[in-house]
Amino acid sequence: MINVGYNLCLPAKYGRDIQTVGLDTCIGVVAYGLPSTQGGVNKVMAHASTGGVDEIIGQRFIAEVQKSRMTIHGICMSCPSPDRNNNGPDKLSDDDIRRTLAEEYGLHPSQVTPARIQQFRDGLVRMLQGANNRAAEYCVQYFGVNPTVRIRENRHVRDPPPYGTLVASASPGGEVRAEGHRMASIPNGTATAAPAAAAASSSRDSAPKRAPAAPSSSSKKPASASNSKKPPPVSSSAKKPPPASSSSSRHKSSSSRGH
Repeated sequence: MINVGYNLCLPAKYGRDIQTVGLDTCIGVVAYGLPSTQGGVNKVMAHASTGGVDEIIGQRFIAEVQKSRMTIHGICMSCPSPDRNNNGPDKLSDDDIRRTLAEEYGLHPSQVTPARIQQFRDGLVRMLQGANNRAAEYCVQYFGVNPTVRIRENRHVRDPPPYGTLVASASPGGEVRAEGHRMASIPNGTATAAPAAAAASSSRDSAPKRAPAAPSSSSKKPASASNSKKPPPVSSSAKKPPPASSSSSRHKSSSSRGH
């Protein structure tokens, strides 16, 4: 089993299993398909923090998939619910947020108004939703593939694995599973030819399409596309989410950590 750690991206050959665990507020993504006759890689997986989407998925994942020269049959993503920090067993309390804002801005807790607390909550939702959307948009823009997305349920955030786990098993007979739920079958065999140049051109020239905000079922996938477009430059400084309170250290609300 190949294990993909926090903010990492790794390939896996036809006969190998690959997984990432402890996603929590992070995004797990895997591209799968038919391996080229050279190299034998048919799966590439990444584990990206909220603040690391542009670098880990927007650059490293794209580059690794291109390097593999596999024929893509699909991409699956496991994403946090945008209201991860506002609902469920790990919901942040108003007092948690009040202390966080007071420390960050040098205020007395009594100076933190209910309106500012709500603004903070809204910001957490936008941060997670924005990360989910950008990750999906990279897949559409650079590979012409609308990913199948599973949104993790807040009520399970304290559950043991397979919660927060994305797995792509060895072929033949490989599957992609998120939180133990089957998302896709990985095709058997080896690609006999490189992806069509026309598909590559279409992917390169098309504008990014915005993915659904929070899909939980399979999205329609276009035909396999060539991995020819170069990834964008690394973001010099990924936007860091606001800090969480000390009382919520087990699951940091706005951190980019996935553990």
